[in-house]
Amino acid sequence: MDRPTHAGGIVKRDSPKGPLYLMVQAQKNRMQWVLPKGPIDPGESAEQAALREVRKESGVEATIVAPLGTVEYDVAGEHCRVAIYLMRFVREGPSEEARTVAWHAIESALVSSPFPDVHALLLRAHKTRAT
Repeated sequence: MDRPTHAGGIVKRDSPKGPLYLMVQAQKNRMQWVLPKGPIDPGESAEQAALREVRKESGVEATIVAPLGTVEYDVAGEHCRVAIYLMRFVREGPSEEARTVAWHAIESALVSSPFPDVHALLLRAHKTRAT
């Protein structure tokens, strides 16, 4: 299966201390921070799903800058292939889900995520200009 089943984003936001990255608190393990992501709906592109899921989980509106890669994992007997996009922050608003949202510096984002494949995507995002 080469087509993504899910999509999400790494949203990059400029700050006086350097770039910050959006992460949301995991639903099952509140001690983990994850990238906003979710399933691609029928008739929806991966890009549309990624933007929708970021907005739904965090309340953040963003624009896609570039594809970063994919992560794959199995959850509840389902194989998920997640397309991840680098996104540029536009604005914050209310989220549809009661998720805790945080903006992490790259070091904090890497420590907060327990997943090595996410680390690789975060580092790729950190090296890519989001303008």
